[in-house]
Amino acid sequence: MHYTRRPSYALILLAGLVLLLGSGVLPGPSFQADAADIPLKVYRVSFAPEVIYAGIPMDVTISLSINTEPTLIPESVNLIRTNPDNTKKVVTRLYDDGTHGDATPANGIFTNNVPLNEPQPTTLKFQFSVGYKGELKRRLSDVYTLEVRANPNFEGIWKQMTEKLANKDLEGALQYFRTERRDFYREAFTRRGLEKVASEFKSVRDFNLRYLLAESAEFAFTITREGIDRTGDVLFWLENSGVWLIGEIGVARR
Repeated sequence: MHYTRRPSYALILLAGLVLLLGSGVLPGPSFQADAADIPLKVYRVSFAPEVIYAGIPMDVTISLSINTEPTLIPESVNLIRTNPDNTKKVVTRLYDDGTHGDATPANGIFTNNVPLNEPQPTTLKFQFSVGYKGELKRRLSDVYTLEVRANPNFEGIWKQMTEKLANKDLEGALQYFRTERRDFYREAFTRRGLEKVASEFKSVRDFNLRYLLAESAEFAFTITREGIDRTGDVLFWLENSGVWLIGEIGVARR
């Protein structure tokens, strides 16, 4: 009599677990470090911007460049954050399909735009976890860091400067400008007339962030000039001394 040998249920379950682990379905929102100790070879990691500031919400574009081996599971590339208590958690998935901030699909650079809003200055720690077909454990990268600096209080700098101008204190206002730009704006404000400048800067409002980088930031504002509301731009620069100062102010013409 002939018997057909059937595969054991234990082998079937084990094979299913391997597929789940490699596919990126696991580990879910929490991440077990002891289940992912295979080193991940990384070519490049980038954060844009390279620095963020406490209390200012920012979308940080995080990119990971790795070798696209045939066994790599593209849907499994995860960003891991290490918390202050050393626990790890999956933040999001990274993509190499031309979406979520990824510039070029299928080139081995995985990217996503990650919203961050840290209340205090700190150093954020991230790793990358990737699944490969046929591997029970996921591969884990080294730790990469992102600096969260103290809030420069741009709004406070802007408010103090505009209040000085509104009170016709030109020299007081110029202290908030970069040294090499003070003569230029002294002449510009004087030429326009301090009475007119004071009246206009009393109307300044709607101070809103346009972009923020490690050493520069641009904000938009509204100012009433000659009875018309106009949009202005103010550019801040980080000096070598670590102090943020105004580098440029511009107001759109009619």
